[in-house]
Amino acid sequence: MTDPTESTKPIVVLGGTGKTGRRVVKRLTARGIPTRIGSPKADYAAGAAEHGAPAEFVGFLTYLFSDVLGHNAYLTDGVQRALGREPRDLTELARDTAATGVWNVTPATGAIR
Repeated sequence: MTDPTESTKPIVVLGGTGKTGRRVVKRLTARGIPTRIGSPKADYAAGAAEHGAPAEFVGFLTYLFSDVLGHNAYLTDGVQRALGREPRDLTELARDTAATGVWNVTPATGAIR
């Protein structure tokens, strides 16, 4: 985010409990940027089951998050707010990065140059 004080609306980090996601959340938080961790839909049902919810309720949560609410997905402006630019297409990013040569492998050692 170019100016962390610009917004108090949290940036949702999907996969924020994974290895990379935890680092992203830690770095954003260290800069004073509010974050919220987005969990995969299955985590809600699994969490309910772990806390002793009846199987019928766990089944209902699974249905609710996959069939009912899953159709309401939308993109947010998180990349724009975090990086100060529009998001890039992954194919374009990979092509441009590959053209720089940073992903080239040295044939003799297999090491990345």
